[in-house]
Amino acid sequence: MDLKVLFEISLKKSVLYVALTTFLLKSLYFIFGVQTFQDAAIFNAIFSQPYKIAVFSVVLVLGFESYKKLVSIRFVSCLLLSISIVLISYVLNWATDMLFAYVHQLGNTPEKTSTGILSLASFTPYDANSFDLWQYFVMTPYIACVEFITTGSLSWLMALFATPSFFMAVTMVYCYSVFLWFKDQQQAGYWAFIPVLHSVGLLKLANKPLWWVLPMCIPFVRYIPKYAMNLSLARELKRSKSYAIGMTFVPWFFYGKALLDK
Repeated sequence: MDLKVLFEISLKKSVLYVALTTFLLKSLYFIFGVQTFQDAAIFNAIFSQPYKIAVFSVVLVLGFESYKKLVSIRFVSCLLLSISIVLISYVLNWATDMLFAYVHQLGNTPEKTSTGILSLASFTPYDANSFDLWQYFVMTPYIACVEFITTGSLSWLMALFATPSFFMAVTMVYCYSVFLWFKDQQQAGYWAFIPVLHSVGLLKLANKPLWWVLPMCIPFVRYIPKYAMNLSLARELKRSKSYAIGMTFVPWFFYGKALLDK
């Protein structure tokens, strides 16, 4: 594993991600003179969460491909590359927010700070978030999991996939490992990134009925056909039955290890 190459690729891809999301959005605010969240509505609709997730996913895959061209890619290097892009993107996003907040202050008269509910009126699209890696990477995921377990609410759990995040990064490690496997098996690689086609592709490799994809879409029930499918795939990869359990419940790790460290 070449750490210098890994860092260089992480930095380049992080810059690309931030340029296509935060920097571009704030530049449009600046160009069109956006001052309030109401004015920013159309831009926020374009640069929505699905857009950011799509860009982040593409950036990660481009990072994996760039690394693979220079160095033999392994599971650990793939995971470190993902986490590096997440961390550097966080720092660059924060720096971009601070830059535009500072530029906005230079061209506008500072307003008196309000408190309580009135403070909402002083918010602008140029507000910068505080730099808090602990809150972003530790507390938010922890709170999300506790909220889901205690109330069953998916709202916090979905926040874990707000990009860039560790959870989105490891999901892409899993999808990329399956992507390489599909290509090796003469299947369409892009299926690995499309949920239903992803399952269809794995079922074909496991020689299982394709109609199994239907119960695989049902929460909790899905683990029964997935485990049966993973038993066949584990044998194909010369892994044990217990390994199939890991492939079923922690796919990003067990698929990643099996497919990238062959």
